[in-house]
Amino acid sequence: MKRKAKIVLFAMAFVLAAGMLMASGGQAAAPAGGGAALVTPNGEFPVVKEKVNLTFFAPQPPRIEDLTTNDFTVDYEKKTNVHINWEIVPSAALAERRNLSLASGDYPDVYFGAGITLNDEMMYGGRPGYLSR
Repeated sequence: MKRKAKIVLFAMAFVLAAGMLMASGGQAAAPAGGGAALVTPNGEFPVVKEKVNLTFFAPQPPRIEDLTTNDFTVDYEKKTNVHINWEIVPSAALAERRNLSLASGDYPDVYFGAGITLNDEMMYGGRPGYLSR
């Protein structure tokens, strides 16, 4: 059952990444070759026409040896054309490394399973006038 939960979590991460790409008005972050990668229509693979790199900040899952070579990750990279650069953090140091990352202002594209609290969101993610609407 835990394996299924991990697969569901990874699937949700990829859906989140695809949603971020689609929310950018049909264009993704600039790929390595320059220009913008166009997003394909909903439900169509690959998600983007040109390869896109995203950085994920995540704790080391206890049952997955290496997220970069994990079969699920490799398969979805081929299907979606989205490459994930994993910034893996030991679970014991997660809170400290997350706080350092948030305080630095040099954010990854996705904090995956990083335990970001509502306080963290308010402190680091607020936009001027956002809460006054």
